[in-house]
Amino acid sequence: MIISRAPFRISLMGGGSDLPAYYERFSGKTLSFTINKFVYVATNPSFHKRYRFVYSRVEEVTSLDQVEHPLIREIARDYPVPFIDFASFADVPAGTGLGSSSAFTAATALNLASYNEVTIGAEDLADYSCRIEIERLGEPIGKQDQYAVCLGGYNTLHFNPDGTVSAKRHSGVRVGRFLEKHLSLVFTGITRRANSTLEEQNRNLRDDQAVVDNQREIVSMVDAMLEAVTMRDPKECGRLLHHNWELKKRLSSNVGEDSIDELYSKLLSMGAYGGKVLGAGNGGFVAVFHDENFKERLKEVGLPTLEYRFWPDGAEVVENDAVLLPR
Repeated sequence: MIISRAPFRISLMGGGSDLPAYYERFSGKTLSFTINKFVYVATNPSFHKRYRFVYSRVEEVTSLDQVEHPLIREIARDYPVPFIDFASFADVPAGTGLGSSSAFTAATALNLASYNEVTIGAEDLADYSCRIEIERLGEPIGKQDQYAVCLGGYNTLHFNPDGTVSAKRHSGVRVGRFLEKHLSLVFTGITRRANSTLEEQNRNLRDDQAVVDNQREIVSMVDAMLEAVTMRDPKECGRLLHHNWELKKRLSSNVGEDSIDELYSKLLSMGAYGGKVLGAGNGGFVAVFHDENFKERLKEVGLPTLEYRFWPDGAEVVENDAVLLPR
């Protein structure tokens, strides 16, 4: 059996600048870190003359070309395998703003490449994941998630006009402890695909100067957020994240809704310093900075939260003891 996994990520600042409509003109920049929540992919040789793929549904086919899941099908075309049983599961549902799609892509690619006895480095895996999701499948997404989950840890990512991506890795030990103590993820109860929001955001970044100006202001705050986290200043982190959220709501008409606004207002009234909705902004988790006692107040009122720890590593194979059958 081969088991691979890729971590989920939390984007602190700069999201949206990794979309081509922005970085091809201005260059983009984001700040993010990974957590100890994962997408797992397990594969094992099958003794039956068929493929079995188990994810949110079950597929049984006799040819890889018959696979309906687009990501699995495209990756399997590059890394063909004999008949296998394939299963995927995750610590957190998809559609919650934590980069689950790119984590699934990276874990699947790493697994099937390992099945083919091919080694892929973290940056090459990120670049390959981008090509699968964006170029071959035409997803209207950016490049932050692929690089964040493949590299792992705490990074500033730079998105260059020529399409290349460079990363600056930051020390994460003390920062991780600070984030675990002062940044909470509160579930909105909503899971959604981000495609329609990102499609509109891409259009707006090409056609609407006000949206471009808002996005540029978000990018300008990346270094300030890095400094605030380095200084372990939750009030300043919250102030920056709140301003980010106010700007983010102007990037697309699909960002935010009444129930999310009500939840965010409640968190502020409980003493949160500020926050934003992760991902595209139309569901998933609200991330808020706060004091050391805020987590207890969350428990008292019964709001659903995601407990996490900072995770320093990216996508990886955690087990590989497969006895490969002949092709």
